[in-house]
Amino acid sequence: MQIPLTASAVAAITLAGSVAPAARCEARPTIEIDVAPTKFDPPLAKLVAAQLSQEADDEVPCAAKPGLQTIVRIEVRWPDAEHASLRVEIRRGNTGRTAVRTIDLKHVPTDGRPLAVSIAATELVDEIVEAERVVPTTTSATAPIMPPPRGSPVRRERDHLGAFAPMLAFDAFTAGPTLLGADARTSFMIGPRVDATVRFGVRAPLDSSTLATSFVFGAALGVSTRALTDPWGVSGRVRVDAISLPASTQARATIAVPAIGAAAWVMLGRRARWTVDAAIGAPIRVETTAARGLVVSFATGVALSF
Repeated sequence: MQIPLTASAVAAITLAGSVAPAARCEARPTIEIDVAPTKFDPPLAKLVAAQLSQEADDEVPCAAKPGLQTIVRIEVRWPDAEHASLRVEIRRGNTGRTAVRTIDLKHVPTDGRPLAVSIAATELVDEIVEAERVVPTTTSATAPIMPPPRGSPVRRERDHLGAFAPMLAFDAFTAGPTLLGADARTSFMIGPRVDATVRFGVRAPLDSSTLATSFVFGAALGVSTRALTDPWGVSGRVRVDAISLPASTQARATIAVPAIGAAAWVMLGRRARWTVDAAIGAPIRVETTAARGLVVSFATGVALSF
């Protein structure tokens, strides 16, 4: 049995042979094991993949009956240094069931973590098989997964839809004031690596006594180099801001600022990530002489997923 590992240390193993002795299996399932790399402990991904493939021979169930293709897929992800996210799916023909579990590795010794993940995978496989016995699998590939028996952790996997982030921010005009304040930002995932963000902010000038409070409204679209649920990543962003500045004691002027920039994030936990972004833009509508030139923006804060 071979485990082909790519240069990025992702283990993707497909075993088309029997996963149990031939006398026990009349129909042979296919096993797919996908272990993502982890920057927290680089060798861990290879060790987990090897452990899972070793245990698969004894633990993965036979196909239900000859002629019905069975695929068992095991995925492992690393939301942070102390947890592993495990997903097991068993598909029989055009139907399937999925179970997920988050494994707490905080108190597990380093050399025991591959075995801990393997044991959890075996338990999820057993629970799916047991759930199939209690509630037969539906005949439609798109039908919802039926609930398992009470007390079983078998459940559907739920992806985060977006995030809310309070941010410390400033906008500096090359020929005008520097504005410091706070943003409230809400982002929505519209793809594995694509998100849209809207923001509202309040600013106060640092270097001018003639300007009062300013307001910022904006929208941005970002495309990331990595999946937004990965432990870290960077993204390129395009955005348009509207900055409302006091033009006089009785009137305000609004400046439209298209900008390009970049953002980076690091996961702090399962639902929290620290975010930093910067951008530079040029006003296309200026109604006041108090703020001209390019606009350089910077913001940082902690985003909470929902």
